[in-house]
Amino acid sequence: MAKKCHGQRIENLELGDEKGCQHCRETRSEYMLRETQRRLREAQRIAKLGSWDWDVVTGDVWWSQQIYTIFGVDPARPHVTYDVFLGFVHADDRARVEQAVDDAVNNGAPYDITHRIVQPDDTIRYVRERAEVTRDDAGKPVRMSGTVQDVTEQYLADKARKMSESRLATIIDIAPEAVVATDADGNIQIFNRGAEEIFGYRADEVRGRSLDILIPPRLRRVHRIHMRHFEGSGDLRRLMNARREISGLRKDGTEFPAFASVSKVELDEETIFIAIMRDTTELHRAEEELRNALEEARTANKAKSQFLATISHELRTPLNAILGFSEILSREFLGPLGNNKYTEYADDIIKSGELLLSLVNDLLDFSAVEQGSRVFDPGLVNLEKIAMESVRAVGEKAKQQGVRLVVTAVIGAREIYADERALRQILLNVLSNAVKFTPDGGQVSVGCETAEGKATITVVDTGVGIPEEEIPSLTQPFLQVDKDPYHSSKGWGLGLAITKSLVDLHGGELNIESVVDEGTTVTIELPAGSREA
Repeated sequence: MAKKCHGQRIENLELGDEKGCQHCRETRSEYMLRETQRRLREAQRIAKLGSWDWDVVTGDVWWSQQIYTIFGVDPARPHVTYDVFLGFVHADDRARVEQAVDDAVNNGAPYDITHRIVQPDDTIRYVRERAEVTRDDAGKPVRMSGTVQDVTEQYLADKARKMSESRLATIIDIAPEAVVATDADGNIQIFNRGAEEIFGYRADEVRGRSLDILIPPRLRRVHRIHMRHFEGSGDLRRLMNARREISGLRKDGTEFPAFASVSKVELDEETIFIAIMRDTTELHRAEEELRNALEEARTANKAKSQFLATISHELRTPLNAILGFSEILSREFLGPLGNNKYTEYADDIIKSGELLLSLVNDLLDFSAVEQGSRVFDPGLVNLEKIAMESVRAVGEKAKQQGVRLVVTAVIGAREIYADERALRQILLNVLSNAVKFTPDGGQVSVGCETAEGKATITVVDTGVGIPEEEIPSLTQPFLQVDKDPYHSSKGWGLGLAITKSLVDLHGGELNIESVVDEGTTVTIELPAGSREA
């Protein structure tokens, strides 16, 4: 026989022992009932779940201890009725709750409802109620018993999750790119509007189906190999997030090119692969059109250059004859012309012929540079010598216009690595422009410096200047600046274009800065050392 007081163990309790122990007078069944009730209360507390019983006939309601806690009221309050319960239900939910109760009691509908309650301190909680109706032999409802569970935290968390999912779904759906997500087995889970547009399927047609329906048959095996490689690679993130070009398969069976990037995401311990794609059909078409246009432009440019070279050569022959005979007339090699006007006319012919020959030579130089046929023969050249010779070449013109020429000594090494003929032409073109557009009494200065493997030539004039917005067009062929002396000068507008091309051949830079009515600064930077050095 074993016995223990205070409800711990009771076994083989003998009648005689009851007289000896006041605490052991309760029967075994009473103890077990009380213990079960205690455990039930504890379980309800942990689960935030209470039980209730409603006498449909009398209207009385019995609540377990936990329901009082859920509703935030004192268990000592007067007895609960159905109307008291309804008073706790949120006003906006009350009609729905009453309807659910009525349907359960009178129509036998299941009673399972989530609604809000308002505690005495105005705190709002969410509860879920479930119940069953007991009927008498005649089928008349006599009792309704059920449970109430506080699901506030779960409800709010689910609501937040659903809102987040809804926002994400909206963002995915309105994204301009196609978004396709699959599970780890390659079955499509997400298929947004962008995907519908480029693949031609509706979302409900592909959801749950294999991704293979979007991949050309010839590429499906390769795709599976790539996916296994991605999953087995330690550098998965880099491999998958990289954008690559793929081929997609439309519903009508046609293939199309697309850019795609794939990401691996873990959601609730489930692996999801998300592909973001953009149809590049139009991009490829535009690229092809651009290639064709560029080829046509190259062909047209080549034809233009050939035409310029041909016409220039054709013009030089008669021009040389005109200049030669005009000089004979001007100098009266064959005897006096008898009238000074003839000599004057011959001089005009020579000037016009020399101008035309200069223009023809510009055309020849430009077409040669443009076609890449101009001989580029770099070597060590004396920068100071070429600068002085170029200044002397424009000296007479400067003297006629009343322009003062100033040359500063070369700072640094005298010799640089350059094409002598090209360098001479660069300096002559820049100096000629500077003198041409500097008024009487103005000045043109030339400075040269070599340092840190770079030769810098600077030509500064006090001429008319150029509007800032017009400067970029100065190095464009056949374009002249409007509303200034450049426009009114005689020429093709090729001087600075040729200069820029020759500077580019050296791997250098040509920069122009100017202020209207103050002057212009042209800076030429060339590599000073040998390219083989």
